[in-house]
Amino acid sequence: MKYLSNQNGLLDKKSPCVATSLKHAKKIARQLGLSKQLNNAIRDFSDKQGANLCVQLDGKIERILIIGGVSDNLSLGSLRKSMVAIANLLVQMPINEATFELQALKNKETTWDMLIQEISYAVSNSAYQYSKHKSEAAKKYSLQQIRFHGPEAKTEKINSAMRYANALESGLQIAKDLGNEPPNVCNPNYLLKESRKLGKNSSVKVSSINESKMKDLGTIMQQF
Repeated sequence: MKYLSNQNGLLDKKSPCVATSLKHAKKIARQLGLSKQLNNAIRDFSDKQGANLCVQLDGKIERILIIGGVSDNLSLGSLRKSMVAIANLLVQMPINEATFELQALKNKETTWDMLIQEISYAVSNSAYQYSKHKSEAAKKYSLQQIRFHGPEAKTEKINSAMRYANALESGLQIAKDLGNEPPNVCNPNYLLKESRKLGKNSSVKVSSINESKMKDLGTIMQQF
């Protein structure tokens, strides 16, 4: 998964899907001249947490994914649950990109960093797939990248959080891949080999400690 910032206006370019609140969805539809279409789709929608709804539109924004229960009092824990549910919906859609409208989700309980972290963590976890040792590979998800759209005045903060999101994605991918390797493959020597691969990155420093050094450090050795 790749995380990007949306430097353009939300309506300046075509988008397969925008994830936002009900309030902001109505605003977007109004700007696109599609209020009637949206209102028909949300007629029976209950705006509460867990009640998410994907509405297809005939405009630049092809889908609006309405996140139910968004409010100024939404706690971090509730936000986390909502993002997990939204991420699970997104990865099942036949789209390669989705945009999160951050302004719709930001409240006094969260910082911009926290908001982007919760979104990226949920999406990266939901989008993760591993089929190396499977006889039949699972169908690959279409979703390849997530864009974050926020106020222009917050661009620097959003870009900083976005870089963290991409680093988190890389770390999760490596950790999950290693965790899925069988124990007869993922032994200490294998871990050292993979760590040295990471060490080729100029921003990563890798050092190995043998059994003797570990004893010198007072580390208790476990026998496997």
